Amino acid sequence: DKLGCEVEIASDGYEAIARATALGADYQLILMDIQMPGLDGIAATSEIKARLGEACPPIVAMTAYSMPDDATRFVQAGLDDYLAKPVKHQQLSDMLARWLPLPPPNPTATTTITATPAPVTLDTEVLTQLRQLGGHEFTADLYSDFELEAGELLAQAATCMAAANWEGLHPLMHQLKGTSATLGLVALAGQALRMEQLLKNASIAALPIEFKLLQHYFAQFKAAYPSVVAAAESQPATADSVS
Repeated sequence: DKLGCEVEIASDGYEAIARATALGADYQLILMDIQMPGLDGIAATSEIKARLGEACPPIVAMTAYSMPDDATRFVQAGLDDYLAKPVKHQQLSDMLARWLPLPPPNPTATTTITATPAPVTLDTEVLTQLRQLGGHEFTADLYSDFELEAGELLAQAATCMAAANWEGLHPLMHQLKGTSATLGLVALAGQALRMEQLLKNASIAALPIEFKLLQHYFAQFKAAYPSVVAAAESQPATADSVS
């Protein structure tokens, strides 16, 4: 912040992938913590680079490790640079100067790094259309029923994943994609579609990370939809989206 940057923080590796690869994302630099819950920084970096290709911004490893060969090891793993913790102000400034298209600003500068929100969890334009179709109670019941249905689908999918039952997994992803899209669950539907495409192409190696992302988006939906649906009850019908 003192260097004039706009900063967004991902809580874990899966959210880092979601934010970095969201449609329209335009991050200029990613500082990647190596030790994170669920998915470590090296695995998250690999997935981001695989998805974005040449459009991927520089990804800098951040870790409390301090062995002399750490920098080489992280670069060999696909990261672009290395920053040891605790991070010092001048070291961070030098890192920004090395990788950003403009020199790092001083504390009074106004230059910012524009960041893009994570994928939309619930498209409220769809929510508005559902309210217009059947009323608030009808709409609230739809999302509540979906939470139960999708939870069961994901439990079945987890069983298929554990047994490497790709033939059984495919129809589950197809069903989840369709219902999610109908209810305006953009991130969840998009991730189910991605898994369906991977299954069609027999890209099995990518499925474990992609399934974790699918579970991440479902957890986001469960946390977000009660308040969003409740807030819509007292608002006029407008088209908007929430993250």
